[in-house]
Amino acid sequence: IGRIVDGRYRVLSRIGQGGMGAVYKVEHLRMAKVAAMNVLHAELATDRDLVKRFRREAEAVSRLTHPNLVQTFDFGQAGDTLYLVMEFVRGESLGAILRRDGPLTFYRAAPIVIQICNALAEAHQLGIVHRDLKPENIVVSRNKDGSDFVKVLDFGLAKMRESEALNDITARGSLIGTPYYMSPEQVRSEDPDHRSDIYSLGAVMYRILAGVEPFQGSSPIAVLTKHLTDELVPMRQRQPELDIDVGAEAIVLRAMAKRREDRYQSVEALRE
Repeated sequence: IGRIVDGRYRVLSRIGQGGMGAVYKVEHLRMAKVAAMNVLHAELATDRDLVKRFRREAEAVSRLTHPNLVQTFDFGQAGDTLYLVMEFVRGESLGAILRRDGPLTFYRAAPIVIQICNALAEAHQLGIVHRDLKPENIVVSRNKDGSDFVKVLDFGLAKMRESEALNDITARGSLIGTPYYMSPEQVRSEDPDHRSDIYSLGAVMYRILAGVEPFQGSSPIAVLTKHLTDELVPMRQRQPELDIDVGAEAIVLRAMAKRREDRYQSVEALRE
């Protein structure tokens, strides 16, 4: 705290911790602009291939401009510090909202999901797949009229999580990523595409509407296995007391089809 990074950013406080490193609230010295800085583990900065990959991913993500996406506007390396500077978003994660309030009605959930679709649509058009969509990567704030406004975080970082160097570092700790929302093809270590994000969004919708994850187990491996082998229990059967709309359930079931070909083939179709 108080350190000046790369001669431009003063570190104000730490606001988060993840498998890849930490997130800090920083202030640009000349502009007095507050931002969020994602600082990667020092071990990662010594891997030249990973640094090159980081720069490619950062350049790609910096082209995303949709208002429902957290904007990325700087990246670099200062000594042993590899960092990404993003818009500082005020709000509450969807995960925190669900833990506090429980399942949401379809009429509150639908505008939230539509905004997530809007964000994903721009990224998919540029060939960028999120790969780690989950409630904790979705921040919700309020518009002046009281409606929910969504920001999707963490584009570009999920792809780096799949590197061998990172796997070595994180093998000592917890599993990176959230098994509750991973598509079957990601569990099989196949290359994900935009339909993988659609599966993950379907799993997020299940959590929003039913109040529980689509698959549960005693360990991350057990959950991952269920994505591959178990039939999805429909939300209305799982939580009959919630009176979930049959049309909403149909959307989730199609989005979470195990075969990519059986899902919505675009996030625009899901949004519609």
